[in-house]
Amino acid sequence: MQKYAHLADDFYANLNLHTEMPLPGSRETILGFFERLQKTYPSMRNFHSREGKDYILESDKDQEQQRWVSMETKRISSGLINPLDLDEAAAQHELVLQLAPYMLSVSPLDCEALDYMLGFDFAYRGNHDALLAEVLSPGPAIENLLALPGAQPLSYQPGIVMALDDTCRRHARLSVET
Repeated sequence: MQKYAHLADDFYANLNLHTEMPLPGSRETILGFFERLQKTYPSMRNFHSREGKDYILESDKDQEQQRWVSMETKRISSGLINPLDLDEAAAQHELVLQLAPYMLSVSPLDCEALDYMLGFDFAYRGNHDALLAEVLSPGPAIENLLALPGAQPLSYQPGIVMALDDTCRRHARLSVET
């Protein structure tokens, strides 16, 4: 059983590498990249493309744990749903990042951003935004608006972006999205 099963219905750890330049689009390069990933993770056997420009390799969606890697025009993404632990997800992401320079010609000059996201999904029937507003207490100004007769949140997605160094080049973002 995965580590966060008692906290959420599903938990995931995703990585996105955004590039400045388009990634290679040749058949051999794309297939070689995904075949190398499949050697390490044989459960990832479903390969498909969207409109001939986005490519996805993933495991079966009906499993408790699901792996996937996608390649878009200017982004490589990797994800693991319900990992047993974060090290397991980190190993998959690390492999993707190790392969990118050699198999996809991604240079440090080409890296626009690297995002790492932890997500928790909760099954809830009802207004997710109203629940967040109630749980996260938006503060007096917003609470007064919500106290108006018939008022209810339709979009409540608080977020904060913080600089993690003096140059403001390394950021952390916390967002709560419904």
